[in-house]
Amino acid sequence: KAWTIGILVQPNQQWTLGVDYWDYKVESSIGAIGESVIFGDPTKYAANFVRCGMLTPEEASNLAVCKDASPNTLAYIVNTTVNLGDYKTSGLDLQAAWQSAVGDWGQFSVNYRGTYVMTYEYQLEQGGQFFDNNGNYFNGAPVARYRQVMSFGWQKAAWSTVLINRYTSSYMDQNKADQGNVVAGNNVWDLSVTWAGVKGLAITGGITNLFDRDPPFSNQDDGFQVGYDFRYANPIGRAFLLRATYSY
Repeated sequence: KAWTIGILVQPNQQWTLGVDYWDYKVESSIGAIGESVIFGDPTKYAANFVRCGMLTPEEASNLAVCKDASPNTLAYIVNTTVNLGDYKTSGLDLQAAWQSAVGDWGQFSVNYRGTYVMTYEYQLEQGGQFFDNNGNYFNGAPVARYRQVMSFGWQKAAWSTVLINRYTSSYMDQNKADQGNVVAGNNVWDLSVTWAGVKGLAITGGITNLFDRDPPFSNQDDGFQVGYDFRYANPIGRAFLLRATYSY
C-alpha cells in the first residue's frame, strides 16, 4: 500500500521548487532473516543451526568443517527466504532548480535533488517487534537517513561544465561498542567539461572524486570487503574520464 502527496512551485522561469511526501507499507513480506540476527539470538533461532552430528555420513564428508569434528560442531546455518512480517517506510523527496538568463558570461544553473527518510521499520516475523534501520546498521545493512545530489552548471556557446556534489549522511556502525562507532557522511565532488563545437559531436573530460576522498571507515564484517561499506561508498579515489559521443 503506497500513497504520495506533493507540491511543485514555479514562481518564474528561473526557479522550480518541489517536495513530495511518500508512505509505503508492505504486508506479509518474504525475505531472509539475516545472518547477524540468527547469530545474535541462537536460542530463538536454534532450528536454523545445523550441526555436523545432524548430517548423514555422506553429507558430513562433503563439508571440510565436519571432517574429524565433534558432532556439536556447526556445519552451517539455514538462512533461506521465509515469511516475514510488515515493512513500513516514509520520507520526503526534495527538489530545487535555478537557471539564469543567457548573458555575456553564458548561462548558469543549480540543480538539487534530495531524499530524507523519516521511518524505515520492519518485522522479522508476523506480529513481532519492529526493527529500525534508519540511520542505523542492522541485519546486514544501514539505511541512510539523507542523500542528495547537487550540481552547478555553466554553458556558453560550445562549452559547458558541471560540478556535482554527492552526499550521504552518517549512520551508526555495525559494532556500536567499538570506538569510532559512527560511520561518517560520504561527501564526494565530481567535475566535467564538455565541448560540442561540431554538430552531433560532444567530447567530455572530467574528474571523479575530485578531492580524492577515502570511503569513511566502517567496522562492518557482513561483506567480503572490510574497512568500509562497499554498498555505501566507492573505494576508488580520484579518477579521470574522457568520453566522446556522436549522434546522427
